[in-house]
Amino acid sequence: MLVSYIQRRAHLSRCGGGPVSVLSHVSPCAASVRHQVGNLPPSSPIRHDPSVNFRRLAIATAAARLDAQERFYGDRLGLPVHRDPNRVGVTCGPARIEFVAAEGAPFTHFALLAPGNRFTEALAWFGDRVKLLPDPDTGQTVFDFDFWNAQACYFEDPAGNVVELIAHRGIEDSDRPGFDTGDLHGLSEVGLVTADKPAAVAALRAELGVEVWDGSADGPGLAFAGERGRTLILAPPGRRWLPTEWAAVACPSEVELELERNGSLELESGQITIRS
Repeated sequence: MLVSYIQRRAHLSRCGGGPVSVLSHVSPCAASVRHQVGNLPPSSPIRHDPSVNFRRLAIATAAARLDAQERFYGDRLGLPVHRDPNRVGVTCGPARIEFVAAEGAPFTHFALLAPGNRFTEALAWFGDRVKLLPDPDTGQTVFDFDFWNAQACYFEDPAGNVVELIAHRGIEDSDRPGFDTGDLHGLSEVGLVTADKPAAVAALRAELGVEVWDGSADGPGLAFAGERGRTLILAPPGRRWLPTEWAAVACPSEVELELERNGSLELESGQITIRS
């Protein structure tokens, strides 16, 4: 079977075998990237009962960008926002995202979860309100991740975070007509950059019972811990967040998960805390 240039490029970069490294949630060694607009195949509405769920994500944010974050998520995207002098809190489905004032210009990656069978409606709604980030090679703004049976698009918030909107077929499918941000089901992904990926994977398993379900703890590639639709992306420093040119660095963060087991751990000398 003929493999397109973009498929070969994605495969090499996500397996660590090529000169270009791109952070993505596609399986590192079985990626097949197509770009097309349209709903995922139809299915009956399904209420997904996850064993991993995101309750809260707090991330360091340039203090000078808090006002812009408040306007972006509240006024433009219509999400409930709470503001105090050093923090902007955003409610998205069952999750709370907090942007906490910090020095410098930290940024990270996270993904919002759309209904699995409503990507076209979600794409149109966001496309009218944000500038979607294109693939640097094709210019397309829709990313079709066959291996995960998912479609996604990306945009940047005022603080420089690479935000993804993703729909996984069969997860949180809905028969509600139309779309707005009230249809979002919280967070789907949180990117965590760590220089010691094997140690991070071992700590997640030992302290929280969270396992890698895709990717690998070893080598230069990515490790995906949690489950399809709700996953922590563990990545080495220096790789780029898809679809941008920005090299990933550790961003001070706190992640609160809903799990069967209670526990906590720290990564990157305490810059990153994960608890349940």
